[in-house]
Amino acid sequence: LLFTPGININTAGDGKGQQYNTPEHAFRNLKTDFIIVGRGIYKADDAEMAALHYKIAGWKAYRESL
Repeated sequence: LLFTPGININTAGDGKGQQYNTPEHAFRNLKTDFIIVGRGIYKADDAEMAALHYKIAGWKAYRESL
């Protein structure tokens, strides 16, 4: 199983050298099994809505990668 951290929909990187991947890139190109989202959720104004948004985007990207 492949777990891919560093998933973020809204930004490609930060000032610390972190490079993010979108759910689409992770499933289609990296052939990941699971995406791991951190800052995209816990730094959101509404973490619950952000988590739901990532859940939906991740599932859609997974289905499209099949």
